[in-house]
Amino acid sequence: MKIIEVKELNKNIKGKRILKNINLSLEGGCTYKLLGGNGCGKTTLIKCILGIVDYDSGNILKSSGVKKCEISNKEVFKYFSVYFSDTSLPKNLKVCECIRLFKAINEYEGNTDDILNFFQIKSLLNKKIGILSTGEKNITLLITTLLSNWEVLILDEPFIGLDDAMKVRVGEFLRKSKNKNRTIIVVSHEEDDEFVGDNFYDYYIDGNNGFKIVSRSNGVK
Repeated sequence: MKIIEVKELNKNIKGKRILKNINLSLEGGCTYKLLGGNGCGKTTLIKCILGIVDYDSGNILKSSGVKKCEISNKEVFKYFSVYFSDTSLPKNLKVCECIRLFKAINEYEGNTDDILNFFQIKSLLNKKIGILSTGEKNITLLITTLLSNWEVLILDEPFIGLDDAMKVRVGEFLRKSKNKNRTIIVVSHEEDDEFVGDNFYDYYIDGNNGFKIVSRSNGVK
């Protein structure tokens, strides 16, 4: 089932054409790596899909593979969870308070301790966000993203600022999360196969050439 369908999408920012006649169709239950140089519109495309920013023309349809229904922008975050590495968390909150906040907001049905134990961050729980290192902030932000009953997970540069041990844990978590009812899209400039595994991605999305989908065997660089 098609989870995301983008048709003839156009977006200008300050008079510059960022997205031009983009057509993209993503199947549910697949894993995608979105690649492309700086300025090709990767993050802008994601924000258009999520309804965070308006686009000039075209159409975007989003669907739930489980409920077999179309999703409106108002309810998109019931089904989609997104991580942007430049997002800030409240500096005066403790990590544990952020965890509880996002669990409540997202009505997360899973066991929070399972995620905290997996990423081994319990030592951070009583620290305030403002005193964390860049890597500690990023993994905390990533965990708040995962505290969601998501069908579609979009991660924009999830490995930035993490040490190799944490990158391995993130990769393992993604591999364990891969199943027919979940779609994962990773935007990353890194060569991350050593973390996610050689066969993790089903398809690549080539942002340098109009966001065309290519198979693993013809993966873009």
